[in-house]
Amino acid sequence: MERKPISSFVSSSKPSALSSSERLVYDCLQAENEELDKTDINQIAKAVGMSAMQVRAAMFLLLHKGLIKSEEVIEEA
Repeated sequence: MERKPISSFVSSSKPSALSSSERLVYDCLQAENEELDKTDINQIAKAVGMSAMQVRAAMFLLLHKGLIKSEEVIEEA
């Protein structure tokens, strides 16, 4: 099965009701052109000033809001 970049799993719609941490993670994920792994989560966390666990939590919230299209993306990270 061909691996797709993370940006292909992130909705391109412009969400309005996001917390600042969700917005930061969303923007990072939308710009990511590679497949996501644990190293990327740590880099995103460092870039936005959050822990890796907070980044994953924000990703689950984005999934719940329909802005991440597949739970598989989070499970692989």
